Amino acid sequence: MRRGAESRGPLPLIAMATAVVLIMGLLPGALRADAGVRLTANVSSTHVRVGEPFRYTVTVFSSSGSVPQPQLGALTGVDVVGRSTSQSFSFVNGSLSASSSTHYTLVARRPGTLTIPPATITVGGTLIQSNPVTVTVDTAAPTPPSPSGSGAAQAPPASGANPPAHRSSASRPDIWLELEPEKRTVFVGEALPVNIRLYSNTALAGYGLEPMTPSGFWIEEAELPKKPEVEQKTVRGQRVYSVLVRRLILFPTKPGRLTIPSQKGTIQYYVRKRQRDPFEEFFRHPFFNDPFFRDPFFDRSVLVVEETEARSKPLAITVKSLPRSRFRRNHVPVGRFTIAARLKKRTLAVNEGTTLTVTIQGRGTLQGSNIDTPPEVPGCNVFPSQTRRSFEADRNSYRGTLVAEYAVVGLAEGRYTVPPIPFTFFDPERKRYVTISSESLPFVVEGTASAAPIPGVTAQGPATPVNRITGEQKDLIDIHTEYRPRRRRRPLSSTQKILLNLLPWTLVLLSALDRRRRILLRDPAYAARVRAPARVRAALSDAVKALSSPEVSEFYRLLYLAIAEEIAAKFSVPAPSVQPERVSAILQGAVPEEKIRTIRDFLEICHRRRYSPETPERAEKKRDLETARNLVKTLGRIKVRNR
Repeated sequence: MRRGAESRGPLPLIAMATAVVLIMGLLPGALRADAGVRLTANVSSTHVRVGEPFRYTVTVFSSSGSVPQPQLGALTGVDVVGRSTSQSFSFVNGSLSASSSTHYTLVARRPGTLTIPPATITVGGTLIQSNPVTVTVDTAAPTPPSPSGSGAAQAPPASGANPPAHRSSASRPDIWLELEPEKRTVFVGEALPVNIRLYSNTALAGYGLEPMTPSGFWIEEAELPKKPEVEQKTVRGQRVYSVLVRRLILFPTKPGRLTIPSQKGTIQYYVRKRQRDPFEEFFRHPFFNDPFFRDPFFDRSVLVVEETEARSKPLAITVKSLPRSRFRRNHVPVGRFTIAARLKKRTLAVNEGTTLTVTIQGRGTLQGSNIDTPPEVPGCNVFPSQTRRSFEADRNSYRGTLVAEYAVVGLAEGRYTVPPIPFTFFDPERKRYVTISSESLPFVVEGTASAAPIPGVTAQGPATPVNRITGEQKDLIDIHTEYRPRRRRRPLSSTQKILLNLLPWTLVLLSALDRRRRILLRDPAYAARVRAPARVRAALSDAVKALSSPEVSEFYRLLYLAIAEEIAAKFSVPAPSVQPERVSAILQGAVPEEKIRTIRDFLEICHRRRYSPETPERAEKKRDLETARNLVKTLGRIKVRNR
């Protein structure tokens, strides 16, 4: 045993240095790896009729804060009559993940098998495609008159009511849309539900609504039942149908007099038309006025579907600023909320952890809000785990939810208490700021800390004195005299000396990289600011490559992405939330008004040209590229404090 221990050379040091150098080379690559992106597509129904609207949804899942905009393939035999989007974000273990769903309302023009090609996105030069979707389109057939919306099933009229008769081709139907808000005066950030109703004095076959993006509002769209509820009302002295076709929850982002634009739509309705009959003059004889011949069996008319345009009147809303208070901050929630906290376990061992969950929910949105004061428990470590935000709305209610989770670790035996956790919001009904708190949560830490045993090492008692070797123990003397002398170690080679000299610097570099990785994981806002310049440069570089490409949409998408990434990193907001209508609210106070207008106009130009069928000249694209570079430089020189 002693011989084996003495014969070891410098091999362990060489192996250790080699492993450290390999890890040093692999770690930066791991830190630079980009998160994955997935793309899926589905439809609300795989069997539809000609002229019947259905919903086609494209969803992008991204494990980073940036969600690219998908591009539709070439659609044949189908019309796009509506479009809406929804987004969600979540923080899990310090990492930001996001998903974005784009809903298209489609109407098939002819029967047969309709194949919707895959939607595509480009991430880092890689083309990602969704799954193709196949829809069977049947021939349109007259059905009992009842309105059915985009992706909604048919609903019969209310029982016991006398529905309006089908219009003849000679009469003009009275069809209109109307915006119905819950109130006309709100505060900045307060939820404003707006119902969009369709009124008609004739039976409806279907409808399609155009997307509506009012300036100065953050929009959430409520989920309506697939089967619309049809009501009958007396409006303007006549009996009409009333159908709730859309429900929007608007959140104003700035004070003043704001306008909700008109809601436009295409409405399909039933009309009875008589067929041309060569014996029509013959059957006009008074003999055929008998009630027997007026039976529906002898009716020569058919039921057809016609189309008309409808729009609502614009709606003016008064938005008031929040009152000044010491509680005011950039993302103060507005509404009425409740707070609750709970511990997963109330009895812990030393160095054992449990989960503290804080739930805030109520009537309002909590996007961009956080806990005012993270919990602090003396004698324990409290680490933030994850934060989830959501917003749900239907035809009757809406609710925002924020769930924050913390890991609590007891360091010593004793009794501890999680103090009440405060949360401040503005109550628009009371017209003042309100602070609520959760209940205090007591818990107990039992036992003492015990160190884990080291493998291969056993506990030893006090050292015992060594007996001297005497003549009676000659066997030990013989063993000692027969021991061979120790062999000399080989001198280190020049390569080994270089590796040993590099070992301390390698360890220092690994420690610095590990510290930077921990900071990036702990502070998502700092990570976004650090990684934003590389993403902006990559977007502008890809835009230069796409300058000569005939694909105009990709070129202006990259310019839009460069500006959005720079703003998101500077002002600690998710990049997908940087929209033209929200730029003023984000940049207000940090950027001059003239520059804000320039940035907003440029983003609107990029957004418009992405979907415009016109192709701009190369010189015009060069000017837009130079404008994007100048705006990025302007935003890079801005110093933001306490955002």
